[in-house]
Amino acid sequence: MSWREGMAQIAAPKAGFSMDALATYLSERRIPNLMDSMESAGEYTAKVVSNILAFARNDQQFKVSTDIGALLTDTRELARNDFDMKKGYDFRNIQIHVHHDTVLSKVECHPTMIQQVILNIFKKGPGR
Repeated sequence: MSWREGMAQIAAPKAGFSMDALATYLSERRIPNLMDSMESAGEYTAKVVSNILAFARNDQQFKVSTDIGALLTDTRELARNDFDMKKGYDFRNIQIHVHHDTVLSKVECHPTMIQQVILNIFKKGPGR
């Protein structure tokens, strides 16, 4: 049983109606879909904030073993949340496809430095 179902079992009798009536009411108003969308948006936001914080820290003095594929994916997500009205770019409207060798082993590097280079390529690449 999910936490929502547990809360509903408590709330329905207190409000004076059955679980079936509550389920029908919520379903007709698409409340479960709305809650699922809100949960997904919250998870996405948490991932974006985590990526931004990791990028902003930049406290690595030594090279670390880095999964380049994951680094490229994280960098693409950072770029997707970049918007500059003065320069006229909005990465939400630009498709960025990441293709890399899945067999590629981890590479010793400074991940934030690599991310900065990739972001600069995105921002100053063709058409900029």
